[in-house]
Amino acid sequence: MACAAATYLGPQPPYFSHGQIISGPNHQDISRDYSSSMFLQTGLPFSALFAADASAKHGRRRKARTVFSDQQLNGLEKRFEVQRYLSTPERIELANVLNLSETQVKTWFQNRRMKHKKQLRKTGDDAESYNIQKDTDDLSDY
Repeated sequence: MACAAATYLGPQPPYFSHGQIISGPNHQDISRDYSSSMFLQTGLPFSALFAADASAKHGRRRKARTVFSDQQLNGLEKRFEVQRYLSTPERIELANVLNLSETQVKTWFQNRRMKHKKQLRKTGDDAESYNIQKDTDDLSDY
């Protein structure tokens, strides 16, 4: 019984997408330039070709970004002012009222809580820097 073994052929010369081999004494420099900054015949950056292959392989596409209407945003913001976290029944009810999916409401609330947290952190930093400056000014009066 014959045993199949993988054979290591050593470093291979770089290839273009159409099969042309880059050869010559400076082929490393040429391939680096093509992979980092130049565009191939497709008009896409070299790295984009691999990203497209990866997403096609898994059959998943990223869902398009949702653009909420003014009415939906007002409803979401008003509810957020009153209540930062929603239970599942509350989330379903709000989604039905605003004609959104439950997932859209859940994601919006998650993102809005993070935005609120960043705003609190920023205003806290501003107040802290104001107090430090005020204390420094008070010390300079002596």
